[in-house]
Amino acid sequence: MKSREILEWLSLAPADFPCWLAVGSLVGMWFASTLFMAILFGVGAVISSVIACWYGMSARSEFSKATNASKLILYPLFAAMVVIAVGVIYVARHAS
Repeated sequence: MKSREILEWLSLAPADFPCWLAVGSLVGMWFASTLFMAILFGVGAVISSVIACWYGMSARSEFSKATNASKLILYPLFAAMVVIAVGVIYVARHAS
């Protein structure tokens, strides 16, 4: 493994920063006091996860086949999990 591939597995690659932003937006959505702020955080989380998916799924020739295959699976899975989490947080905290 090369250092860039290790950074990829440690979730420190440039494509992972929108993932971290999406997680932060989910936390913000949980603690939002108004519905408007919760919607803004939720939209931000979904957009960030889609950007991470778009940017992170590209295969790199210097990475192993296992790393490239996992990127094709895990980034869309993360985006789907963010969409589900937005729905769950909305129902649990703001739908009343």
